[in-house]
Amino acid sequence: MKKEQDKGQTPEEMAREHLELGKFYFLNVRYEEAIEQLKKALTFQKDNADIYFSLGVVYEAINQVADAKDSFEKALSLQPDMKSAQEHLDKLVGV
Repeated sequence: MKKEQDKGQTPEEMAREHLELGKFYFLNVRYEEAIEQLKKALTFQKDNADIYFSLGVVYEAINQVADAKDSFEKALSLQPDMKSAQEHLDKLVGV
């Protein structure tokens, strides 16, 4: 953690960095690492709908439906007009 603080980055910048790493790992089919990075992003910024959405996509990809649903719902609670999260949630619940 000290190394990250030495960069002089704000919590928002750290969250963005881990979000981007999470997306990178997801695209490279490294799901566990993607989840790890996205959860780390949440430690810096718990109110970021994009992080929860990305986490939901990863959980969906590995068929962890309950976790995916929770993540999409959390994203929507933070950003109710997030169309992509609503679409993924609808698909999961069979709407």
